[in-house]
Amino acid sequence: MGPAGKLTLLNWPPRAISLCRRSVAIASISVGAIALSWRLLLTPLLPLPKPAVDDEFSYLLAADTFSHGRLTNPTHPMWIHFETFHELSHPTYASKYPPGQGLVLALGLIVHAPWSALWVGMAVLSGLITWALWGWLDPPWAIAGGLLAALQLTGSYWTESYWGGTVAAIGGALVVGALARLLRRASPGPALAFGLGLAILANTRPYEGLVLGASSAVILLVHLILSVQRGRQSSAQLVHSIGLPLASVLLPTFIWMGYYNYRVTGDPLLMPYSLYDRQYASWSQFLWSNHPRPEPKFDHEIFRAFWGGFDADMKQFQRQHILLVHCRDLIDLYHLFLRLPLLLCILISFTRLVRARRLRVPLLILLLFYLGLSLEANLRPHYFAPATGLVFLIAAAAVQDVSCRFSPGKMRMAAACALLCCVAIFDVPRIMDPSSRFESADMRGLIAARDLVITFLQKQPGQQLVLVRYGPHHIIHWEWVYNDANIDQSRIVWARAMPGSEDDELLRYYPDRRVWILDEDKKTFNLTPARVNPH
Repeated sequence: MGPAGKLTLLNWPPRAISLCRRSVAIASISVGAIALSWRLLLTPLLPLPKPAVDDEFSYLLAADTFSHGRLTNPTHPMWIHFETFHELSHPTYASKYPPGQGLVLALGLIVHAPWSALWVGMAVLSGLITWALWGWLDPPWAIAGGLLAALQLTGSYWTESYWGGTVAAIGGALVVGALARLLRRASPGPALAFGLGLAILANTRPYEGLVLGASSAVILLVHLILSVQRGRQSSAQLVHSIGLPLASVLLPTFIWMGYYNYRVTGDPLLMPYSLYDRQYASWSQFLWSNHPRPEPKFDHEIFRAFWGGFDADMKQFQRQHILLVHCRDLIDLYHLFLRLPLLLCILISFTRLVRARRLRVPLLILLLFYLGLSLEANLRPHYFAPATGLVFLIAAAAVQDVSCRFSPGKMRMAAACALLCCVAIFDVPRIMDPSSRFESADMRGLIAARDLVITFLQKQPGQQLVLVRYGPHHIIHWEWVYNDANIDQSRIVWARAMPGSEDDELLRYYPDRRVWILDEDKKTFNLTPARVNPH
């Protein structure tokens, strides 16, 4: 390579950095590409995610349903044997959760790689956080915020399970970024982004999205009213530049949501989550409800043990020890979003951050969001997902403030790089720690047990039916009965064994399937062929 080629290579990094600082689109795409590359580099350390938690199977049911071009599935004639957690069996067979996460996973399922949707989603989120922070911070620190999000969230359960968090965070980032631009100038582009963010939140985390959306909308409305009163803008201009773009997104969204609810529950105003809650749960998720509903009639003892025992005890404990549970949830939020270097930066810069004029609106929204979520009995990190952009906005501003305490020039740049390196170093133990992904030894054991049984059954000729029986010491989180959207066409069908002769009707329904009995008790299991297959 000649001198000219070497000079070009040496000049490339500064040119790329300069280009990113000038263009928010290039910066956002670059940060997204770095986030995706980071996850690919971690592949030797982190295996492809496999579902273990009840919620994950529910989201994957939604993805399977959507990938086949359906919004829901008809109730199966033998539904009582296929009843499972977080899934409706009637009036239709569907996930109880809002459709946003399932729609994204369906894109990955179409190419037979649902995990790819998780990784690409994190890349999109990191890029959108860069775009969102661009409206509040200087370009270099907006880029830093996007990189911090990629470092902190990649390898967490948001990318290593199907539980969700990323899609709702994308909606929140759109709202936060659009708000910054609308507060400066009313224009259709940011208004469309604001509406799209609200639409995503409504279809992923409805309550938490409502809190963030309402807080942002009220602040924007107050700002626009003051602008009209001061003669800066007319009402007609605001209707044209904000009102119509918002309506063009939100009106079809609400119509579609009503239609989706109608197809799943039979009532356009009744969400699947609410219907499932009525069918199974006695206690509300919200603290303002202190009295349980009458216990529903359960067809299987496992549901009584979960909803009448485990869930009821947990909800009562959460109400009796509100402060303790809240502190525990805050620690979980800290582990996901911040870790020690970022927390120290925020504590050091706290006074300056509160006084900073440009951060008053984000801090106010974050406070209102936190207060709104404090009304819930518990606060899992993915509940907080809509405010992800706000968290990394404050974190990036804190890193900027700490860096600015050093002399301008190379010293300040070195300090900023050192802080980012500290974040990366502290991130390594988190990535290597399965508990940071809510992946307990029990869950790993369940995944291994399911893999072993499924591998064995897939080697058997023909179609299989597995009747699952739980012993008296069964751990309720070790659930085996999950099925695809089209149960009858599945190679392996999982069903709950029922007492007496109640299984005979199921066996007559599947006369051509080979029948197995899976006995499971206290994490031990035994798979044996069924002796009788009545016709």
